[in-house]
Amino acid sequence: MVKKSLTALIIIFISVLQTTLFQHLSINNTTPNLFIVTIVSLSALMGRKEGLVYAIFFGLIQDIQFGGVVGFYVLIYASIAYVAGYLYRNYYAESMVIPLIVIGLSDFFYNLIIFIFTYLFRGRLDLGYYFGYILAPEITYTVFMGVIFYRIYIAYYNFLRNYHKQKRKGEETFNEGDY
Repeated sequence: MVKKSLTALIIIFISVLQTTLFQHLSINNTTPNLFIVTIVSLSALMGRKEGLVYAIFFGLIQDIQFGGVVGFYVLIYASIAYVAGYLYRNYYAESMVIPLIVIGLSDFFYNLIIFIFTYLFRGRLDLGYYFGYILAPEITYTVFMGVIFYRIYIAYYNFLRNYHKQKRKGEETFNEGDY
């Protein structure tokens, strides 16, 4: 129950930050993609299933706000969560280098897909401009925010782990006293 409540709070909080506050904190009309930071971080820390939950909700939120087709952003975020889930238990959680690299690569993949489906299919082939003025600043800003938010998600992960450990410990002592 605690995990579901905290998951809902994170989804609401990150959605509000992404759509309101960080729109005003944009640098040269570039905002970080907190959805990718959250999906990659929590997929790496807690596994694919947890990442897919966030991917579905964030994708639906973005589809409703910006997309013409429901499911486009869900599919992109779900593939990012699935790939980032491979990190789960394969590295030291407090090590930030690997998750930040994956955050940067995921943001690159996300923007590449957006470029292909929104610009390339419409005949706009100014790839240099897109990568130089849109993609590179966004990846940099997203990775920078990833440093801050990944530390918060590590604290969240440790809180949940300790909470469940205490809960199990309390159940074991309660069960031993029943006999």
